Formats: sequence, C-alpha cells, structure tokens
Amino acid sequence: ALTLDLLARASQSVSALVQKAPSYVIVKAKAPRVGDMDELYAKLERELEAPEVDRQDGLRLAWSDHWLHVRPSGTEPIVRLIAEAPDADAANAMIATGRALFQE
Repeated sequence: ALTLDLLARASQSVSALVQKAPSYVIVKAKAPRVGDMDELYAKLERELEAPEVDRQDGLRLAWSDHWLHVRPSGTEPIVRLIAEAPDADAANAMIATGRALFQE
C-alpha cells in the first residue's frame, strides 16, 4: 500500500524512483576470533571514531552514510564483519581496519 501511494504521489515509474534512491555496497568478511572482544571493540572504536556506537549485538559503528558491524559467530571460532557504504572502496577500508585488529 505504501509503495502504491508513493507511485501515485510521485507520478513516476518504479524504475525512475529506484534510480533516484542512493546506492550502497555491502561487504561481508570473517576474521579469526582472538583475544577479549570488549578490548578489541574498544580499539576499533578508538581507531574509527564513529559518532554512533551500539553494543547491543557485537559492535556497530555508524556514520551518516556508512556503517560497520562486528560480532563473534555463535557457531564458529570467528568474528563476522559487515560494512555498508556508498562505494566498495569505503566498505572494504572499514573491513580492512577491523580485520587488522583481529590479526594482531
């Protein structure tokens, strides 16, 4: 219903509305789980200096147009890293920063 309402108000096709929406890239990666997670989260917070920090499910660092989520796997001895940004280079840079801490 919301989509139909938007189409009626905008008087545009679905493809025209989609083209106007911002495009983002999501990158997913894994790193070995080493050390104390709280200590590693604190290091990552200091390294990336995000304005929004959420520790409800791992560590989520957010900025106005990108974010990084880091959390230990519940089934494997690894840490999962997920980043979203307007381009692949920015998402990969956040992943690389996070991975570096888990490989020290």
